[in-house]
Amino acid sequence: MLSRKQIWKQVLKNTNSSNYASFALAEKKPVKSVSFEKIVHVVLINDLDDLKKHNLIQTIWYSYEDLLSFQQEFIDERTEIVE
Repeated sequence: MLSRKQIWKQVLKNTNSSNYASFALAEKKPVKSVSFEKIVHVVLINDLDDLKKHNLIQTIWYSYEDLLSFQQEFIDERTEIVE
């Protein structure tokens, strides 16, 4: 069994050097570029103190009771599927 390198050498030996040169030139690498825009989009994330100050913690985060109810619902659904 021939290795990839040995197979490649056989291919080069069996082809004309001019064909190989045209093949190598035809295989172009894609042009890579990076650009930056002048407009910046910013999302401000509030501080925990600001959330407490405006009483927003209960509306944004789940309470411990909510998490327990989610857990119980998940367990109930799973037992229904298994049964």
